[in-house]
Amino acid sequence: MASIRLAQITGWDWDSCIRDITRAHHPFDWLENDSRKWPTYEKDMRQLSEEFPDIVFLLEAYGEMPDDVWKEYFKNRKSEKCRRHYYWDPAPDWTKE
Repeated sequence: MASIRLAQITGWDWDSCIRDITRAHHPFDWLENDSRKWPTYEKDMRQLSEEFPDIVFLLEAYGEMPDDVWKEYFKNRKSEKCRRHYYWDPAPDWTKE
């Protein structure tokens, strides 16, 4: 039900988006297509979450830059974005050599 309502809100044919993604030769080939950008996602997801207030929606996104990866949770018009952070092992301590 929520997926049908999201299609009505955005005007997107989500089934064809899913087919394009699953047919891609490389997992990220479909990212090159500008039609997959969703500039109104926040407004659309807030509206959808208001219509289904007891459901928590999770949107995962991969932006144009390699470090632009995040998840955003929506529930009853509220949202919270969580960014992925990269952590490195500490540098070697060569002072004791």
